Amino acid sequence: MMDPDMAREVQTKVILHWNYRGFKELPEELRIEGEHVKEVYLKWNVLDKLPQWLGVLRSLTNLYLYGNMLESLPKEIEELHSLVILDVSENHLSSLPENICKLHYLSVLIATNNKLSSLPKDIQKLTSLQTLHLAGNSLQILPESLCQCQSLEDLCLDRNNLLCLPSQIVYLPRLNSLSVSGNQLIYLPALPFTTEIHLNFNENPCLNYLPFPLGCQITSRNGSNADHWYLNCFGCFLRSLSDSTYLKNTILHVPPSSMWQNEAMQLVMPYELNHVYMPGSAQVPSLYEMTLRTVYTSLYHHIPQNIKLTRKHIFTTFRKLKFEWERYQIFPSSIAEQLRRGPVTICFHPNCQAPIFKYAVVWVVPVNNLTRSGQEISVLTVVYFCSQNCSLLYEKYELSNLNESEVLLSQSRTEWKYVQTL
Repeated sequence: MMDPDMAREVQTKVILHWNYRGFKELPEELRIEGEHVKEVYLKWNVLDKLPQWLGVLRSLTNLYLYGNMLESLPKEIEELHSLVILDVSENHLSSLPENICKLHYLSVLIATNNKLSSLPKDIQKLTSLQTLHLAGNSLQILPESLCQCQSLEDLCLDRNNLLCLPSQIVYLPRLNSLSVSGNQLIYLPALPFTTEIHLNFNENPCLNYLPFPLGCQITSRNGSNADHWYLNCFGCFLRSLSDSTYLKNTILHVPPSSMWQNEAMQLVMPYELNHVYMPGSAQVPSLYEMTLRTVYTSLYHHIPQNIKLTRKHIFTTFRKLKFEWERYQIFPSSIAEQLRRGPVTICFHPNCQAPIFKYAVVWVVPVNNLTRSGQEISVLTVVYFCSQNCSLLYEKYELSNLNESEVLLSQSRTEWKYVQTL
């Protein structure tokens, strides 16, 4: 039997403020009279499930379910075709249903402090998604499809169990805020982002180096330069992995030094980069690597990025264009997939900047960083080259193009050796 007062409230309002009502289930009055309702606030109730009739709320744009006891979302959520904002924070959700990806107008999805261990594999179908907050979950890996959410602007992944980020995340064209504090990150993307991003990565204790171009991009926001950085990196660069045997990545061993607390450091390279060599090695890129580089540069072109690495070195990155799969069906599927995903990084030499997929010559270079407390620490950075030739030529480039007052990376680099490689 309907409550007359509640029925009248539903009939006469388009916004329902039902926070702290002690609801154990959604009122029937909403099902019968609520087709016109646009916003429902149900924070801090005791809902443990949503009804199958949820789809009758065809006009619903905002649904706030913060602080309930939900363990799952019903498949009928796909029928909320007008939904723009969904907040399911502080519940007990272990997953999000795949059909949530049918909400093509969904712009804000907030699911902080749940038990999520994965995301829908077709999340790229959320074409309007601008804000995604997933802090306080159990995510260990992000689907590459997330990097196809072209409208995404604000991504918060704090306090999860992430080891790394998908390399293509740097290409998101509108991303201006990315927060990954309090994870287990062992490396960050080897390319700078294509946007002027605010990146927060505090409290990742096993993150013990930065790709040099990305570090320059981060510090350029506050006026720092390549000679001296000012990174907000509290709780990072503290230690190496205690156990790396489960990883298949190439790992570089950097001997102890007074600059990094007299401890040996293990630098975990991006997973795709499995042929890494020291300067002066006789190894050359494979035919497979050269094929990827040649074809990729015919598909994409460079655009200049305003990322100052040295006073005379402006880094560039690739602009992703539409991949015309049909034109490249002559290639084996493994090559076609690599081309679609794009390079791990690009050559650091400003006159080359070729794409790098699996082979690189690596310099490890300490950079001075001034912390918020005013303490100066040494941060290890990694510089990638596409060949031994570019590595050698860059040494000559520095000598002929940089001022005497500038720090030469070639003279600052430190030695390293393999711990493991595939």
